[in-house]
Amino acid sequence: MTRSCSKFPLCIALLLAISVEGRSEIRILQVYSAIATPGLPAPGSLATVYCTGIDGIEGTLEGSGVPLPTSLGGVRVTFGAVDAPLLAVKDVRSGDNAYQQINFQVPFGATAAPAVVQGAQRAGLPNTPAPWGQFFFGAQHADNYRPVTFNDPPKAGEWIIAYGTNFGDVVGQPQSGVPAPTDRLVPLSTRIGLALWNFRLRLDTVTAEIPLEVGFLGLAPGKVGVYQFNFRMPDPLPPGPAWIYMQRIADCGWRPNPGCGGGLRMDFTEWWLLYSE
Repeated sequence: MTRSCSKFPLCIALLLAISVEGRSEIRILQVYSAIATPGLPAPGSLATVYCTGIDGIEGTLEGSGVPLPTSLGGVRVTFGAVDAPLLAVKDVRSGDNAYQQINFQVPFGATAAPAVVQGAQRAGLPNTPAPWGQFFFGAQHADNYRPVTFNDPPKAGEWIIAYGTNFGDVVGQPQSGVPAPTDRLVPLSTRIGLALWNFRLRLDTVTAEIPLEVGFLGLAPGKVGVYQFNFRMPDPLPPGPAWIYMQRIADCGWRPNPGCGGGLRMDFTEWWLLYSE
């Protein structure tokens, strides 16, 4: 006679134990900013987590809609009670190895410890911060958005557009998972506690170091988690190759300054601009 397991508490307990034991455990491999620099970027920026143990994902699940979804295939990235917008969840197979990739936006205002969640499985993410200010590879000519290349380099006096991530707070931030507006600009915030950031952009070549005229620093209109930088090339233009340096400096003073600390604070980042002599 076949007996229903539901009538026997011990049988239920054994089935539950077997089920839990056989379920994959999420293991975090690494967290990166959008340009593959180790660390978790600041709120509003893009990040990628690599892990194992995510079940039921075949190929790539892409997030779509406005705002972006906060769950794909039952997978979530949480910051306490706040779920991160998801761009994609991908199952990657390489020979006998398999891992999962989750692309997400760190929610604006996120302060709680992050974690990857699927069903009852949960794994905390390392929250070591990624370095401030990271440029994406490539740039565009501002007149028609064509790529800057060795064969089509920047010209003297020309406006150039570059993009990046993890450049910090903005003024008038959009909702998490929603593209930056196209009917108004969302500039970088200069406020840090009771002090102010001073942003500087310069061109460095083997023969010269030149401050650059800046037209805009802030979120890229129509994009999620991407920053845009409009700057003008010097005229005359020194021989290349060249590097673009961006720097932010704040004098927090020597008294307690909530949100700023004390003394001089400075961050900088660099990016190789494609042009030659």
